[in-house]
Amino acid sequence: MSPLYAGGTVVMMNKFDAEQTWNHLLNDRNPSVNVFSAVPTIYIK
Repeated sequence: MSPLYAGGTVVMMNKFDAEQTWNHLLNDRNPSVNVFSAVPTIYIK
């Protein structure tokens, strides 16, 4: 909750897709990401 309190933005995707997630994180047109949170199985993909 701290990032939200400090003015952070939440991006929610309908379904996890590793390629779509990386494209979003690396796209310069999107706001920079300070926190990425997921369940452990997502980090393995």
